[in-house]
Amino acid sequence: MNTKHLFRVSLMIITLAWICSCQKTETPDELIQNSMRPAHAGFNENDMVLYWNEKISNVLSKTTSPPPVLSRHFTMAQVAVHDALNSIVPKYQTYALTDARDKYADPDAAITSAAYWTFRQLDTYLKTFPPFTNGLPLQISGNDWDGWYASALGNIPDGAAKDAGIELGKKAAHAIMAKRANDGFADARIVYVAAPPSNPAAGVWRPTIAQFPPVPPSHIGGLPYWGTKMKTFTVNNNAQFRPGPPPALSSKEYADAYNEVKSLGARVGSTRTADQSVVANFWQETPTNIWNRFAREALLNKKVDAWRSARLLALVNVAIFDALVTSFDAVYHYYTWRPESAIRSMQDDGNPLTNGQADWLPYVTDIKIGPPPQTPTTPIPEYPNTNSTLGSAAAEAMRLFFETDKTYVNLVTQDVTVPGTSRLFTSFSQAANEYGDSRLYAGFGFRFSIDTGDEMGQKAGKHVFENIFREN
Repeated sequence: MNTKHLFRVSLMIITLAWICSCQKTETPDELIQNSMRPAHAGFNENDMVLYWNEKISNVLSKTTSPPPVLSRHFTMAQVAVHDALNSIVPKYQTYALTDARDKYADPDAAITSAAYWTFRQLDTYLKTFPPFTNGLPLQISGNDWDGWYASALGNIPDGAAKDAGIELGKKAAHAIMAKRANDGFADARIVYVAAPPSNPAAGVWRPTIAQFPPVPPSHIGGLPYWGTKMKTFTVNNNAQFRPGPPPALSSKEYADAYNEVKSLGARVGSTRTADQSVVANFWQETPTNIWNRFAREALLNKKVDAWRSARLLALVNVAIFDALVTSFDAVYHYYTWRPESAIRSMQDDGNPLTNGQADWLPYVTDIKIGPPPQTPTTPIPEYPNTNSTLGSAAAEAMRLFFETDKTYVNLVTQDVTVPGTSRLFTSFSQAANEYGDSRLYAGFGFRFSIDTGDEMGQKAGKHVFENIFREN
């Protein structure tokens, strides 16, 4: 071996020895911690986030509470999932769980535990309000909540990381329950307040005829305190997005809207197309369920990890909830009648361009007549349209999250009238606009109310996106 080669070999040996001497020796604790370290150091799949979002939908689809109440429950569970994940790796700001960190916790175990324990605690809490609710149907009608929990955890390897994830999820559930303990729900949850029979003036809200039990014959509207006693997640003042007043009854704008819904939304002799009739029924499903399914489909079309997925679903649900609270503030402030009342009442509204029809009924109410619950005209005042508001809020949150209005979602409805029907959406705004139009085609809403709700929802969605779950 020549001198030059010997020198190179010697240099390599000396270099390797120097590198080894510089390496830090791991303590036993560090060796254990490194062995616990799960896959969240890099990209973490969002399967468990989407799984539990769907399970939450399944539970709430079998719960007969009004949509705003269901939105509260959905939002709390989804925020707990978001907070649990961001207490492992704090990519985004948490809402309720602010004092717990465990970077070695298993993310899937944390997601599972957060969703499960939030609903277990909600179930216990709601049972303190009889006869308003008998609790959530956790293990009836195909909802095996305990089974889902055991199955999800069964797919996660046993060990310290799994145990830490379960504990962190419990903490997130406790935190959201504590954070929302004084949010006004105890008072705002009252569905109906009976009132003596009255003869309101033209334009003023009154109960419509197609109601289902146990609605009092005369009442002041459904969830009358939701807009005043319920606390939002992000809005300081429930009147923050309150729009200006609806058009005067004597105006051409009102007459145009009146005649449009009278024609397009009628049960008999309507001018609806076949596609418009499908749209009217497609969107009658519980709002939180169909918009969460839309969000899941939007996520499936892109490579999005667990943290971002949890953030989007939390944003969408907070946007829906806050939009509903602020829209209820507005509808009870203006207290305007529904198209059904306006057309059937035959009252003189002071507008020569409108003509009443005593036997007029909304399209969707009519075709679903049968054993309760039916789908009546929503028993709340009309302006602005609450469905349009919440739909636009959800769509705006998604548009801002993805930084584009473009999407590709083939959405399937679970509505009992057109089950399995699908519609393709290539933008978030397209979905929001069609959702608003569905209220017109169903005979439930005036165009001016739908348009105002759309504008209000966009503002609410933007406000939520800019003020909660921000990037750290």
